[in-house]
Amino acid sequence: MSTIPAILPDISKSSCASQTISDPHFDPRTIEATDRLLSLSHREEGLALYEYVRRTSGSVLEIGTYCGYLALFLAYGMKNREWFRRQGTEVFTIDTHMGHDDLRIRRDRGQPATFGRFVENCKQHNVWDIVHPIIDDADGAHALWRWGRCLDLLFIDGDHAHAKRDFRNYIPFLKPEGFVCFHNYFWECPQVIADVDELVAAGTIEPLERIHTMFIARVNHDPFRLPRL
Repeated sequence: MSTIPAILPDISKSSCASQTISDPHFDPRTIEATDRLLSLSHREEGLALYEYVRRTSGSVLEIGTYCGYLALFLAYGMKNREWFRRQGTEVFTIDTHMGHDDLRIRRDRGQPATFGRFVENCKQHNVWDIVHPIIDDADGAHALWRWGRCLDLLFIDGDHAHAKRDFRNYIPFLKPEGFVCFHNYFWECPQVIADVDELVAAGTIEPLERIHTMFIARVNHDPFRLPRL
């Protein structure tokens, strides 16, 4: 069993517990999980993502998007940056968009059903202009990545059996001392706990806080000089 959560600050003491909002049109407190967004994530997790993105100046990447609930918080964080820190940045998302059994393929169009919902949700919340979706699994998207080292935050919420692999694949695209967030760091996903704890024990990442099942850390080293695990 992991002992890490005991040393992490509680959300009530976190600087992410209260949000800084520069554009009232993109207030993250207005984002609600609905039948269109279909999310079981805690709202506080989204608000934390919002605040971390708002502090940064590079692009961000989400691995595992589903219908876009947490992606909206990422995008709202980018929208609330000072204008000069928004220039040329995007919210990249990676997902096969095959969804769950009841949302796999729209037979009338032959396309992944969750992608249509994702696009609609982004447009409804006026963030489609900064969202760059990639329809693929994490391994396939990694092989085709062409945007270089542009990321300030990496959010891993894909195949929970391979969180460390996603980290190793995409960390070269993260700027030095960037943030990495792992979702579902809790007992139902023991492999996520094992992978994150191993990265912490190796000194690869520095724990910052845990918010419900969200584990947030800073990468300690230049990604190109990380020790092999």
